[in-house]
Amino acid sequence: NWHVMVSMTYCAFTTLSTVGLGDYHPRSNGERILCAFYMLFGAMITSLVMQILTNVIKKLRFFDEDFNQFDKLS
Repeated sequence: NWHVMVSMTYCAFTTLSTVGLGDYHPRSNGERILCAFYMLFGAMITSLVMQILTNVIKKLRFFDEDFNQFDKLS
């Protein structure tokens, strides 16, 4: 049961993190658990970078908004 549960969890993390099953793959339960956490943290870091990039784009989009509003008042 333990081996099947770890394998199923590893396959779920592989699918959710879009890593996919490649030529190199873990062979023991310890390696599968380590890889599952590695993929989870990889997805979290990718999400964090995308959030930061989105915030930067939003700030750049409204960077000169005050200047444009000043032109409309004149």
